[in-house]
Amino acid sequence: MIAEERNRAALYGAAQAGVPTWKLRHTTGHASAAVLSEYVRDSEIFVGNAAGTLL
Repeated sequence: MIAEERNRAALYGAAQAGVPTWKLRHTTGHASAAVLSEYVRDSEIFVGNAAGTLL
């Protein structure tokens, strides 16, 4: 579970840094942008949240 959360955080960081969606999908293996966007959106719960410092 910890590795998955690190992966989510890395993906979110890359998305926030402006990495194109197609590159993120190629790297992660997500077939659709819709699934990838859910993955990134789920990571946003840690932004500005004290629990986010634990990752």
